[in-house]
Amino acid sequence: MKKDGAAIGLREELRPLIDNPVMVCQMKDVIDYRAMDYYQRRYRQSQEDGEL
Repeated sequence: MKKDGAAIGLREELRPLIDNPVMVCQMKDVIDYRAMDYYQRRYRQSQEDGEL
């Protein structure tokens, strides 16, 4: 889902869950994992390219 001015998108069906503490925790986990995965790939690529 793409939305102008937003970093991530959420389906309309999930809107009622926005304030649910379990949903908040799950979304934080997803964002943390994606950030870790991004930096891990970037680090590995820089090692392969001999930049470190």
